[in-house]
Amino acid sequence: MQSTSFVSQEWLRPETPGQYHGYFQEDFGRWPRRFSRRWLKTDRYPAALFHLLPEIPRGGRVLDVGCGTGRTLRVLRRERPDLALFGTDLAAVERLEGEFVRQLAHEGRFYQADLLDERHPLPRQSFDLAYSSNTIEHVPDGVAFVRAMADVVRPGGYVLVHTMNHR
Repeated sequence: MQSTSFVSQEWLRPETPGQYHGYFQEDFGRWPRRFSRRWLKTDRYPAALFHLLPEIPRGGRVLDVGCGTGRTLRVLRRERPDLALFGTDLAAVERLEGEFVRQLAHEGRFYQADLLDERHPLPRQSFDLAYSSNTIEHVPDGVAFVRAMADVVRPGGYVLVHTMNHR
């Protein structure tokens, strides 16, 4: 295969398909080896979130929009045990794989909600950080999704939206 100037040879190497957030990813085989091995397997993904953590005040409230299994929230608990962590997902907690997200639900900190529905149960202006990883590409209106995330963040808080970028 011939690569163009903006495509690294690393993209063309075969990789064994694997699991990511509990779901099989069809294009995992095309991910660069350094990314798939270093980030996904070290619990330091998404990197931007971990760079932003020092900015969140002690005892701050963090919302993971589209939390799925709760994997990232579990890592956040380990990194910053002082944070109050919340998760939301379209799926009911019973359908999500992950003990941590079930624990959040038991503590009353999981919301089954669609942020694009204005009647969602999430409290307005109550989180220091609302972040979403690999969710925005699945919603019908990305701009409305980000606005809804901003609506649940306190003034001066942060909204972080992360999606895969193969470049």
